[in-house]
Amino acid sequence: MGWASRPPRKDGRDAHPTTNRKSGFYLILIPYFVPKECVVQADNELSGYEPDAIVLDRQGTDSEPRWKKESIITMGSSVRLIVEVVSTNWREDYGYKLVDYEALGISEYWIADYLGLGGRRYIGNPKQPTFFVYHLVDGEYEVSQSILYFRF
Repeated sequence: MGWASRPPRKDGRDAHPTTNRKSGFYLILIPYFVPKECVVQADNELSGYEPDAIVLDRQGTDSEPRWKKESIITMGSSVRLIVEVVSTNWREDYGYKLVDYEALGISEYWIADYLGLGGRRYIGNPKQPTFFVYHLVDGEYEVSQSILYFRF
């Protein structure tokens, strides 16, 4: 979703979902959870990112200084996975967020570019829907790339 210039509307305690009311789908990933909303922010920054999807460690959020009051994550060790779905602001997902998530020490970052919107240097020429999985190894991301093929 890009930069978040305001804190999330709920505090960390309210961000624990029990069910998606629209679908009735229950999501329980013990000892992990998917918050309804949160911001990932380096401790020294004024703004951060509101990921499209994030999986948090329940024990890790207990150590987060801003989680209970503001739903803000400042330590990469609290995050198990971030997923970004690429839109027209693809430079943020492939560039800024990748560098910032790596610097925070977030162990896994997925980029889903199902419309093939990213730059050619990332998804090739001709552009194709692509899925990237970044794993943090010794403080740096290693990437796996998959071309997505759709049949209609």
